[in-house]
Amino acid sequence: TDLVEPVSLDESYLDVTENKVGSRSATSIARQVKARIRKELGLTASAGVGPNKFIAKVASGLKKPDGLVVVRPGEMEQFLKDLPVGVVWGIGRVTESRLKAMGVRTVGELAALPVEVMEREFGKGGIRLWELAHGRDDSPVNPIRERKSISQEHTFDTDVASAELVRRVVRGQAEKVAERARRSGLQGRTVILKLRYADFRLITRSKTLAHPVDDATELYSEVLSLFDKAEIGRRPVRLVGVGLANLVGEESRQLSLF
Repeated sequence: TDLVEPVSLDESYLDVTENKVGSRSATSIARQVKARIRKELGLTASAGVGPNKFIAKVASGLKKPDGLVVVRPGEMEQFLKDLPVGVVWGIGRVTESRLKAMGVRTVGELAALPVEVMEREFGKGGIRLWELAHGRDDSPVNPIRERKSISQEHTFDTDVASAELVRRVVRGQAEKVAERARRSGLQGRTVILKLRYADFRLITRSKTLAHPVDDATELYSEVLSLFDKAEIGRRPVRLVGVGLANLVGEESRQLSLF
């Protein structure tokens, strides 16, 4: 199928309603893909087969590292009902805590709530959560995914108070981000510094440049200029990240006069 939507380095959605092997069975195609990955790469792979992206995603994670879970259209709510509510897209730790305070711990318990309650508690997003709890997801498999940013993060083993150590890590991150940008034929107009302090507070500082960059030295210099907007050296740091956003192709770059 040409309808392949990459999600991460090792995960994709495939819409095989129409497919290049003429198969009427998505399960058969999943088995073929798993077998080819094992034969050609020597790696295991897990697959989830379902009527939509949400169901397939949840199914794919249930029997790793070499699983195949199939959920048919009439089985969706039964499949979901005993799973922890955190598997639903859009439910993070804060929302999960709020739901637990409401007595909701499983997807089935969420689905049993009146939709009006979810809308009252969580706004329009609550309606979406309720729909997913019933296995309803009409989002298409989109093979065109525009890359929005390139980033590199590092979590320290212990809290770091040394600004010099953070600078050294940032230097290496700038080199890796710049290399990935050039390899992808991209440049970024916005430079990003991301920090998580020892108290787990997460901040980002950014700067939009007059021209896009893909050079490690220039990127590092611009990230260092963001240090003044943070508290590096004054507050211990647990995580640091460097990123490029507002990406453009290399052909879009306007060279400076000088």
